[in-house]
Amino acid sequence: MAQGFRERMAAEVAAWRHQGVVDDDLAARLAARYADAEGAGAMAVRLLGGIAVVLLAASSLAGVGILLQSASPVALAVLVLAAAFAAGWAGIGLARDRRRGLTVTGGVLITFALAAGYAGALLLYFGLGGGGGADIPLLAMLLTAIAALAVAYSNALRWPLFLGLLLLFHWAGTRHGYIGHGGYFLDIQNERDMAVAGLTAVVFGVLHESVGERRWLRRQVGFGHLWLVWGLVYFNLCLWILSIRPGGTGWVLAFSAAGVAQIVAGAVLRDGRFTGFGVVFLAIDVYTRLFERFWDEVSIGGFLLVCGLLGVGIGGMCERFGAGRAS
Repeated sequence: MAQGFRERMAAEVAAWRHQGVVDDDLAARLAARYADAEGAGAMAVRLLGGIAVVLLAASSLAGVGILLQSASPVALAVLVLAAAFAAGWAGIGLARDRRRGLTVTGGVLITFALAAGYAGALLLYFGLGGGGGADIPLLAMLLTAIAALAVAYSNALRWPLFLGLLLLFHWAGTRHGYIGHGGYFLDIQNERDMAVAGLTAVVFGVLHESVGERRWLRRQVGFGHLWLVWGLVYFNLCLWILSIRPGGTGWVLAFSAAGVAQIVAGAVLRDGRFTGFGVVFLAIDVYTRLFERFWDEVSIGGFLLVCGLLGVGIGGMCERFGAGRAS
């Protein structure tokens, strides 16, 4: 059985499972039938080989760039953009042709192309005498995200969509940086706006799966899943951060209600993604509230013991309730 056909069928089975077309048992049997025969070792070797090729190309490009920078910054920018175009063209071709077995290398080349395109656009702007400002890198990031989404949808490739959503949410308000001594920080500028953006992505992902992928976007099966997951991550994360802020009683209630609502939605829709996120972040919510109220009043050992016993007890009750309904 060809590898491309196996991957296609595995993606279709996953989509059928998320959409409720098949049950868990049938989905497991179909997934085992069309499972990829390639081992993890072979996949790791291919991935390392692709990374090595990209690093070699980047180092060669950097050496040429150092020589050109003293002569013409614009020439350096053009060189970087040309390398981005070439890498993107080759990466898309490899990622689309699954029969050659070089889809991982194609994904690595696409990643390199997007990074080089972002850097090349900034180099060209400043090389032509453009003024500085914090908005210029953000605009370049937005354009790179749009380019990644365009590549993903036009070629039915999920990896560019993953990168495009990451860049899109990063542009919308996520920040990161290096603080020295091996430390990094991750911050969200406006948690309320990001929570709304995350919820919007969740709704779009549900519509993408339930409507779009059954009618107009049949080649993009599984894209709605990525929109949904990224949206749930940022939606819950932002509500959690808001609930920690001083005087955030209203946000505590909103965070708790959101967790319960996701569990209920997962049960009604028979969608494990909503259930999983709801259970995880509701547990985080409960732990955070216990930490705020009782951490300074009881010993650390007693605190952790009580939390562990509560977790085991609640989990056991849920298991018994689920087993009773199944029987």
